[in-house]
Amino acid sequence: MQNNLLTSTGKAAHLPSRIHPSSALYKKSSTNGPSVEATHQISTCPLSMALLWYAAITLSVLAAIHRLLQFHAVHSFFVSCASRTDTRHQTTFKSSERHLIPDQTVPASEAPGSIIFEFEKDGDGLLVQVPVRSWWRTVTARHRTQAMCREVDLISGDWAIRGFYASTPVRGPPEKPNLWYDIQVMYGPAASLCQLRRSGSERAWQLDHMILSVVQDAALYFKLCSTPVWLRLVYAAANVISPLAADALTRRLLWIQIRTMFFCHDTWEYRGRCRIFRIIWPFFNEPEWSWSHLRLQGCKIAIDLTAAGSDSKSPVGSLSVVDSAIIHCNTAIKTYPFTLTQSRNKIYKSTTFIGFPDGASISKNVDDWKIDYWQYGNNFKQGDVAHGESTPAEDRPASLLDSNGNWFSTGKPTFYNRNKDQVVNARLHAAGDGKTDDTVALQSLFQYAAENNLLLYIPAGVYIISSPLLIPSNTRIRGEVWSQLMAVGDKFADAQRPKAMITVGQGEKNGLVQLENLLLTSRGSLPGLALLQWNLQSSKQGDVGMWDCHFRVGGATGTDLRKADCPKLSGSVNSKCIAGAIMLVKTNKGSGYFENMWAWVADHDLDDPAGDDSNQINVYFARGILIFGHGPTWWRGTASEHSVMYQYNIVSASNVYMSIIQTESPYYQGTFFLQAPAPFKPGNWIGEPSFDQCGSATTNCNVAWALIVQHSNGIYIDGTGLYSWFQNYNQDCVGKKTCQQRLVNIYNSANVFISHLITIGSVEVVTPAFSNDYNRIIYVDDTLQATVYPWWTAIASYLDSSAKINITGHDYPIKKGWVAFGDSYAAGIGAGTPLDADPDCYRGRGSYTAILDNIIQTSHHASIVWQSRSCSGETAEQFIKGEGAKQLEQWQPSFSDIATVSFTGNDFGFGDIEDLATTRRKLDTEHKVQDLVYNVLDKIYNKKSGHGRLMVYWTGYPQFFDATDKTCDSAYFSNYLIWAGRYLEAKLRLKLNEFSVELNQQVKFAIRRYNQFEPSPKAKFVDIDADSGIYTGHRFCEPGVKETLNTEQGQNTVAFFYPDGWDDIPSADEHFDMPPKKESQAPDKWSVSVQSSTCNDTEDGNEPLRPMLCSAAKAVANGTLTTSDIDHAAGEGGSSAVKNSDGSVTITDFSVAYLKMFHPKTRANWRIAQAVHDVMILHLN
Repeated sequence: MQNNLLTSTGKAAHLPSRIHPSSALYKKSSTNGPSVEATHQISTCPLSMALLWYAAITLSVLAAIHRLLQFHAVHSFFVSCASRTDTRHQTTFKSSERHLIPDQTVPASEAPGSIIFEFEKDGDGLLVQVPVRSWWRTVTARHRTQAMCREVDLISGDWAIRGFYASTPVRGPPEKPNLWYDIQVMYGPAASLCQLRRSGSERAWQLDHMILSVVQDAALYFKLCSTPVWLRLVYAAANVISPLAADALTRRLLWIQIRTMFFCHDTWEYRGRCRIFRIIWPFFNEPEWSWSHLRLQGCKIAIDLTAAGSDSKSPVGSLSVVDSAIIHCNTAIKTYPFTLTQSRNKIYKSTTFIGFPDGASISKNVDDWKIDYWQYGNNFKQGDVAHGESTPAEDRPASLLDSNGNWFSTGKPTFYNRNKDQVVNARLHAAGDGKTDDTVALQSLFQYAAENNLLLYIPAGVYIISSPLLIPSNTRIRGEVWSQLMAVGDKFADAQRPKAMITVGQGEKNGLVQLENLLLTSRGSLPGLALLQWNLQSSKQGDVGMWDCHFRVGGATGTDLRKADCPKLSGSVNSKCIAGAIMLVKTNKGSGYFENMWAWVADHDLDDPAGDDSNQINVYFARGILIFGHGPTWWRGTASEHSVMYQYNIVSASNVYMSIIQTESPYYQGTFFLQAPAPFKPGNWIGEPSFDQCGSATTNCNVAWALIVQHSNGIYIDGTGLYSWFQNYNQDCVGKKTCQQRLVNIYNSANVFISHLITIGSVEVVTPAFSNDYNRIIYVDDTLQATVYPWWTAIASYLDSSAKINITGHDYPIKKGWVAFGDSYAAGIGAGTPLDADPDCYRGRGSYTAILDNIIQTSHHASIVWQSRSCSGETAEQFIKGEGAKQLEQWQPSFSDIATVSFTGNDFGFGDIEDLATTRRKLDTEHKVQDLVYNVLDKIYNKKSGHGRLMVYWTGYPQFFDATDKTCDSAYFSNYLIWAGRYLEAKLRLKLNEFSVELNQQVKFAIRRYNQFEPSPKAKFVDIDADSGIYTGHRFCEPGVKETLNTEQGQNTVAFFYPDGWDDIPSADEHFDMPPKKESQAPDKWSVSVQSSTCNDTEDGNEPLRPMLCSAAKAVANGTLTTSDIDHAAGEGGSSAVKNSDGSVTITDFSVAYLKMFHPKTRANWRIAQAVHDVMILHLN
């Protein structure tokens, strides 16, 4: 890139920043080109200093005025770059020997000589020869300039690659240049003489030459003929006066600073017989490599993954080779058995496909093999798993591909074709000093550059932004060494009304925005801050995108979020350290290409001199990267770290390709007071995760998600490194694999293809939503690859579902079926007509469970297996012991995804409510309820073990009465001469209600305790009475109502059955369908029969109907009552009293008149079923 200065007319004047090929310094020799030493012969031009003495003094005075007054007219006159960085801190021009760093193991006496750089006689490449056992690297550069070359050819030698990374982000504002650290790109060590060729145009030669100079100093600059004459005149005049004057002029007055760049590889091509890549393993925590667009030709070993220190227990991570070619190589890959993928590659005229250190190999026809997709490792596909070799299908969407069918990839825009009139320097208006508010200046620059089709160059600095900015379409911005755009102020402080510091585009369909080398950051507590919102699409691949742009929140000078501000392990949340809402939002109006991007919430203070764990800090930022809406989007080499709720969240998206994503969870999570989403509240952004599933006693469960994919289709992820290193700053959890419960969640999505899923520190690798078609949880212990520190897992491929789905809706949680356990409140006695032919359990077609099955079948549009096991009168004790109806014994668990349960009422005399005289029995202790709940759930889950996932919904009991007035105090329930109850005094009604409430509370508490150590709840209590409002206004003894009501219309205002009362069945006009009989032989009427000679007054104490009928039958038999009395007492369905030939009496009740008392009618059960279904859907989705 060229450095440019603005003239007074607003056009850019060329200020050379590199040695031009036409200069004597850059002349090519007629043979192999000049040696590096030859290039140090500086050419100067004779100047007549005496003739220009007075002009120089005048110019110096104007320069001083400019420096003192910041007068832009003078600035324009001088055409200076106005950089604020003192050139005394710049690296001077050095010879090529500075590129050499000898191997540390080589004695100084044996240190190799200098490497050789020469321009080739034929061709347009720069040839670099590196001596044996040497590292080749760029020289130290204070400003850590960028890397952006296109092609590097390795000519000969054994090569290893180390350190294509920046060790830390840019540190400190430009007024403190000593805080800017180095970046280096290294190649080596070579076991023999190595050569590489840097190919390109004549301009590319210049760029390679800049590897040598990196940043020129002012003295050299003023000696070049290419430097504007007037500047050379000023410098020469000042130098005649005094060298100190010249120094002051160049550094303090004109602020001259010359910038260049150095370059590293994007694409590798190799030809020659040697090993190409030998991956050195400098860091154990990078177990994932993905290489694309390789062309390896003429190799003994193309890719060697057997570096020193690696072995079968700790292999060199995993390797994915994509869209590449290996030609004429003896061995394509040498490795230990591990996870390996070949995706759309070609191996031609080679010998061995994969060789292992012990001599074994995997043989394939590598003479001419076009590979669509081949992998070695664990293949999880739609709930099943296969190990070893496999060939899963990778269906690549056309919108994500280039013209050759490869995943689209493009380097950053180079802008080589732009002349001096096509670049605008942001320093014309913006200060970039970390103090001045540059909001207005930047907005005008964005608009001006877009309207005039200019490249906006933002020199290194800190640009303060106090209100939202818009980058319009047709904007191209290049920063310098991550120019900092810093959000400050109240405009970003409202968490309920978040605002984006930078918004790209306004929803244009065919836009263009290209951003490079920017650092988006913030100062202080800004709870409402979104750093970047992306709203722009393009019809041309690569026109919309970001390259080498990063997000950094806290941990650096000037952020007010450093060690002194936000120390770790403080025991509480400091509100001043709540830094923002979300890093990046790619909206449904945006698409684009994002490469080399790091969204980092500081975990340590970069500028703290300690440089160890003592500089760790607690900075709270809510969300990482949100990818919403349709693509195509490409994310190559991106990372998101330490946000509270999630690092990546892909919502309602399609056509997304990601190559190497990396995450880390916040180090401070894992304590009770910092359970996610604390200190934030979800709600402002689409696709917010829920954090209400974890048990109350867990500390590693409510932790930030690394990756969420929901309501999406066509998500392709080629390589992940998802890491959880700490639990409240303690690393013991890494070896135990318990730093957090889960990392990846996939819900209601299709064609989700994840290749090389690598995790560290979690219990679960993939946690599909319960409602997914294939909801098998993949655990770390099943996928562990490294059996020593740091114990990483490796999944070669994970395919969630290839089925077409409605990504705009919710996936249904029941796939195979469900089961209903419980007592008469689940069985639905009296509601509708009998469901089946069971003579003892009294299951009704109008029960909430039967109606719920109707809803489920209709919602799912498929045949679901419902196992109806509830039984009237059943107790929890009977269920646990396998007595009574033997509900558990009859259950087939493999066909159930959920279960409903209604128990414990009969265990505590709830059935005696019908008697009303005996309901004052109190619950004995909460421990009895807890024991029953625990035992019921344990029995269910023990039988379900090995048959997939299950969720239990436990329904509570209703309050039957309104107790707010005394209208009912003199009323009682009765049935002619057979039965009469107590007066319904307000005190009694209140006690009966308290019984229901207390029982519900204790069951709810027991379930909560049962779940407290679970990462996901095994049971959920559904409090129909308290939460749904079903019974409000529909209880017995509503205000002003005198019980009992004796008409059907009157009784239907109450949700429960009266003695001998009517059912309330909704009509078809209300869109209600009565569930069908479950068995064809089910009777059309209810019936309960007893015989006076065989029945017992105390028979089935939990169901008072039988003993009451028994008493009545005996009374008829001994003459106390007559059959007419029984007929008069008959309810809705009628009763029959028959004298038998032996003198005994049989009474048959056709309406279960007394047994159904106080149970919900069909209409109430309909609403209960709807409420349970709603909870089920909301809870499991």
